[in-house]
Amino acid sequence: MIRIRDEIENIVKKENLDRKRIFEVSHLKYRKIIDKIIDTFLLKNSPRYWHYTKSQNEIIHWANIDGRINASEYVVKAESEFTYRDLADILPDSEPFYVLLEDWNDKYWLYEMYAGEIVTVLDNLGYGDYYIVSKKFNWLISEDHHQGIHFAGDIAKKVK
Repeated sequence: MIRIRDEIENIVKKENLDRKRIFEVSHLKYRKIIDKIIDTFLLKNSPRYWHYTKSQNEIIHWANIDGRINASEYVVKAESEFTYRDLADILPDSEPFYVLLEDWNDKYWLYEMYAGEIVTVLDNLGYGDYYIVSKKFNWLISEDHHQGIHFAGDIAKKVK
């Protein structure tokens, strides 16, 4: 079984992607960034939030299901209305974003990527939940395993 981390490394090599535009976030920063995502975008008073508190990864895995996202602006689109390929239309390619990609057993790998690299990676992976988060933590995009695309925060205005 190949891990998503290895798959991403293979994609970087195969597509000759610039490692300055796609790289794994330091393990020393991982927990702080995940905590910030959880603190910023999850409804902690939801009974379901407390039900899934076994690990950060499990919290993240279930966050985009059943209204657990906390944002004043929030839109959900079906994959038939919006796909990851449409990200290039709403995200600038001039700045990096945090990207969480789900591996087996609710394990997430955290990367920094630019919009073009995000689309290339998702195009080559073809599966899995993902989260894309502004480095300012003012918006989040996520695809869940039911093919719903979630937009929370400022980015939701671009897809209404």
